[in-house]
Amino acid sequence: MKTLTDDTLSQVARFLKALGEITRLRILRALHDKELTVSDIIRQTDASQSNISKHLSVLTSVGILSCRKEGTSIYYRVSDPNITTICDTVCRSIADKIIQGRNTLNNIRKGVVL
Repeated sequence: MKTLTDDTLSQVARFLKALGEITRLRILRALHDKELTVSDIIRQTDASQSNISKHLSVLTSVGILSCRKEGTSIYYRVSDPNITTICDTVCRSIADKIIQGRNTLNNIRKGVVL
């Protein structure tokens, strides 16, 4: 990171900030390896159309998503496969920590010394 300029770090911060919202993460999960219409995303995330539109706008503005129009439908997709890889890695790491914490707590409750 030493070679990154402040402008680049600012863009990275905007990118990461856009990922810091659960509805946006649900959208990325829905779009994991496919392209979906807004209606499909609404169904898969169980959120309102206005809420999804707002979050799609944020994700598109920072370059996380791209879209194309076909007839009256707009299709969204993750713009770079590295984004999916980053999200998968972070989510898997956090899920592992949660499981590890639960196991530790269960062992403490059982009186098992770690």
